[in-house]
Amino acid sequence: MGVTGAVGRAPPSDTCKKSPRGPARSSETGFSTPSLGAQKGIAVIMHNPKTFISYAWDGADHKGWVRELAVRLRRDGIDAILDQWEAVPGDLLPKFMETQVRESDFVLILCTPKYKLKSETRSGGVGYEGDVMTSEVFTGVSRRKFIPVLCKGTWDESSPGWLAGAYYINLTGDPWAESAYSDLLSALHGQREQAPPIGPAPFARAKLPSEIPTDARAVAVDPQLYELGLHWLHENRHHPKWHKFLQDMLRVAPNDPQIRELGLYWLHENRHHPKWHEIWQSMAS
Repeated sequence: MGVTGAVGRAPPSDTCKKSPRGPARSSETGFSTPSLGAQKGIAVIMHNPKTFISYAWDGADHKGWVRELAVRLRRDGIDAILDQWEAVPGDLLPKFMETQVRESDFVLILCTPKYKLKSETRSGGVGYEGDVMTSEVFTGVSRRKFIPVLCKGTWDESSPGWLAGAYYINLTGDPWAESAYSDLLSALHGQREQAPPIGPAPFARAKLPSEIPTDARAVAVDPQLYELGLHWLHENRHHPKWHKFLQDMLRVAPNDPQIRELGLYWLHENRHHPKWHEIWQSMAS
């Protein structure tokens, strides 16, 4: 059974008839760019992920719907690649399709009943693209590169067999659910919510000092002091010297993943703290 990107239940069978702009987004939407990073309290990723759109020509209305989706994605910081803009008379279409599938960061697979038919019978451009995509997965490319998007019919009616069981984005409906589009956008920008850092075991908490450990340089080179320093940072986030110690640790161990993870989590949770920009500058330097 498929999993929708919006509500996790079987999608409706409404067709996509109108522009996919959907309702106007409110300031509560946490994934739209360019305000994505500012709303989450983390860095805005400047990379515009190259995203090829694979779809079946279901008629003029569907081609228009696909074009409007691509326009909105580009407006939201995605380098959407669409044959309607890129392919010109005289191009070798199989080479164009293969190049875009292989060289793009992501491929959006716009699933409709006609797309499923062409994919499973290996007919037309959809069939060729399906061969390229399945060979990419077979040779070790992450399946996360290929994002199914349901835009017409039900999932069972529209999904090729090789996508069975995949997490898909449900953009059916007129208009679609903005939460589903936000789910897609957050995946393309690499801004999905992350799990918070793991704290120390409960039995260790009683042993942690309430005062700051020795200086950060000594902590960085001594394994025991390093563990103690991490525990102290986990347990004393409201200590008046917490921010200075974190900054010192970032200076002596700027690439330490645990320290950076702790700093990112703190930035996410304390966007209005007076020390927020100081910590951000320490992490960005």
